[in-house]
Amino acid sequence: MLTAISPSHDTPHEVVDAFQSIGLPLNRKLEAMLNEHPEHQRPRRGCGFTQASRLLAEYINQPRSLTPNGDLQLFSEQAQKQLLRVIAIGTAVLSRPPTGVSDLRHALEECGDNLPTIQLDINQLFSLETLESQLQLEESRLIVGLILSLLGCGTKQSTSVELNHFPDSLAIGTCPEAERYFLEFAGGYLRRQGIINILTDNHNRPVAVEKINVGDSHSCITLRDVCLNGTRLPAGSLIGTTYNVLPIHLPQCAEFAGVWMPLSVCEGFRFLRLTTLAVSPENRTRAFSNHLKQQLEGSPFFDPLNTRLAELEHIAKRQYQKAQ
Repeated sequence: MLTAISPSHDTPHEVVDAFQSIGLPLNRKLEAMLNEHPEHQRPRRGCGFTQASRLLAEYINQPRSLTPNGDLQLFSEQAQKQLLRVIAIGTAVLSRPPTGVSDLRHALEECGDNLPTIQLDINQLFSLETLESQLQLEESRLIVGLILSLLGCGTKQSTSVELNHFPDSLAIGTCPEAERYFLEFAGGYLRRQGIINILTDNHNRPVAVEKINVGDSHSCITLRDVCLNGTRLPAGSLIGTTYNVLPIHLPQCAEFAGVWMPLSVCEGFRFLRLTTLAVSPENRTRAFSNHLKQQLEGSPFFDPLNTRLAELEHIAKRQYQKAQ
């Protein structure tokens, strides 16, 4: 049986170390989550890594803002002060607030030799933008990718599907139980009362799988990268949606109750957290530690250790291909 992984507090998580190494440490709450502090190992919390993605969801679901009341809260107070000084210079150069870190760096580059003496320089901003590529762990790259995207580092991938953002909270839970029914569906099983909808892009390609009447209705797992509220979300993200009425004559799923439906039917989406399927089976135990342990004990889930997102995508695609 899998045992919980509880890293020593003397050995910071790779993500914590990475931000400290460039002189922009994260806030204490996020550091405690990533370092798997015991308070983040409670049953409904899953593990610190899960908690960290929940915390990032709070920011991702708000408008982008490089301010102390916005996305800069992810950093320590000292790092915020450093960044604010640079943002003030960038605002003066651009005659407007920078839209993100990349926009800010370009503004400072325009200053050239006239750049004022500041504690944070262009090289440090460049180090922030390229931080993801310096990491060794798969789960570290996922978390840092989320952080950098919401801070406006780099450019949005052109292959990402743009989702409409829903501004209000949704009554959808995010505890470790959220993966249960998606894992069953990936294994080719759907409970009798359950409904599975396949959400598709403009080219009729599956983007996410939505479940209804099993667990919390209208929770979805993304099958590919998407962009929500200015932030790139990786495949395997748990998102929530809402809509009032489904159009008639939507294609029915071939094997299960549910329909093949365009994303445009939905009023909008909210990011909830990363799921265990966002990390490959080879690294899942390390990344999700106590979260995964809970899925294996008591009333165990269907193969949480080995199921791949590709299996969920395969079952989703089969609903369309066999229906034609």
